[in-house]
Amino acid sequence: MQRQRNHRYRTGFGLVEAMMSLTISAMLLTAISAAFSASAGAIRNNDRFFQATQTARVGLHHLLSEIRTGSVDEAWDAHEITLITGSATPEERIYRYLPDQDQLVMILSADTTAHPYVLARDVTDMSFSVDMGTDYNNAPCVARVNVSLTVKVGNNEIRLSGAAAPRRNLVYK
Repeated sequence: MQRQRNHRYRTGFGLVEAMMSLTISAMLLTAISAAFSASAGAIRNNDRFFQATQTARVGLHHLLSEIRTGSVDEAWDAHEITLITGSATPEERIYRYLPDQDQLVMILSADTTAHPYVLARDVTDMSFSVDMGTDYNNAPCVARVNVSLTVKVGNNEIRLSGAAAPRRNLVYK
């Protein structure tokens, strides 16, 4: 008689295969977590840029609207302009660019103790320029105000600009 051989068939992984599969899984999980972290950072940066851009647009719109409805003090410089708004009770408002804080702020000059109201953050550059003209009495007045500002967050940058003419200085015929 022939002896029967007792063959054992291997089932499952050996120690070497299990260690290799764990090593490969660990490398894949590390790569996935790095990709997730990078995309989360990009999303945060884009959200911050979007918010900064939107607040700068709203601030610029607010400033240009007040220029149109008010009158502009002729004493201005590239980083500050003073507006007189309201017809019944005139109110003086100062719009100022603070380069050391990267902000566009509005200051109510009647309340000197109040903190400035921040209209826009992450503003890296801003300038006002004024075109002079004459009013209906041929007296010199501000005919047009040009405003440009740059918002920068990370590597993203946008330049916004606009212009407005104070309507109180216009001559209607």
